[in-house]
Amino acid sequence: MDTFVGTYVMCSGIESDQMLRLPFQYLRDYNVSRLLLTNLNFSVPPDLFWGLRVGTLKITDSRFRVEEGTLEGRRSRVQSLEFMRSNVDTGLSFFGNLDFLETLCVQNSSVKHFARDWLATLVNLTHLTVDSTVFQILDSDALSDLPRLGTLIWTNNDLRYIGREFLPRRSRLLKTLDLSDNKLSWLPDNLFTNMPHLQTVVLSRNAFKVPSPKPWTNWLGQLSKLNLEGNPIVCNHTISWLLRAELKGKVVGRCAEPMELVGMSLADLDDLRYSGRIPRQKYVNERHDGVLDSVGKETASRNYLLKVIQYNNTTQ
Repeated sequence: MDTFVGTYVMCSGIESDQMLRLPFQYLRDYNVSRLLLTNLNFSVPPDLFWGLRVGTLKITDSRFRVEEGTLEGRRSRVQSLEFMRSNVDTGLSFFGNLDFLETLCVQNSSVKHFARDWLATLVNLTHLTVDSTVFQILDSDALSDLPRLGTLIWTNNDLRYIGREFLPRRSRLLKTLDLSDNKLSWLPDNLFTNMPHLQTVVLSRNAFKVPSPKPWTNWLGQLSKLNLEGNPIVCNHTISWLLRAELKGKVVGRCAEPMELVGMSLADLDDLRYSGRIPRQKYVNERHDGVLDSVGKETASRNYLLKVIQYNNTTQ
């Protein structure tokens, strides 16, 4: 493995790829820790980065378009590639000479075509972050050929549906899946199949009201963290599966309904005594408004929960 220590290079306001040829030729003799290219607004040939050994290549505030062309075995040893605040159109050949890439990050950018073929050569990619990004075209199976992916962060991209085909077909190394700040309200039943090492799922700030247990049936035993914070969760019998003893301390989230439980942490709901029965309406109405006035909503919610528990115990 190459070691990248101490060499930082920034190129800004370059007017053509020819202006980069000479410095890049010089840099091929060194291991560059970080190479920053900013304010690039011209098309570059696919072999521009040929022979470079770079820890992190970062492209910001640019219109980054890669011309089509063949690379004929030329390779670049770039470990991490970051796009920020850029319009990205790399075609289908650019990643062909970046097969050493381990980390790809796209933030606050626009991608012309986020394609399966675009990513298929990145067989060593272990970390993918795509955040606050707009796609002209997004393939439904875009990530299916990334067998070594261990961390996938796909956040704030207006995602409304995710199918199993979107994720790596072989997800044996995937440990972390972060889909926060999207618009998901449900998950397909087979979403987590073939993910034997998945430990952390973050679904915070989506639109889940009644999370279904079906996608999680075969995965709960390996769960270390499920983050549902910021979702409009309805705390009734439908979430009883989240309150099982083996999940204690692993699920993060708060009730949004009913009114008496608004703001209560899921961790505070008793997984044994709170059996999930919806209390009769008379018990819902028998809230102590004086408690609401004097000690606030949180205490009132706890008192209400105790009333639910007492009611359920007396009717068992």
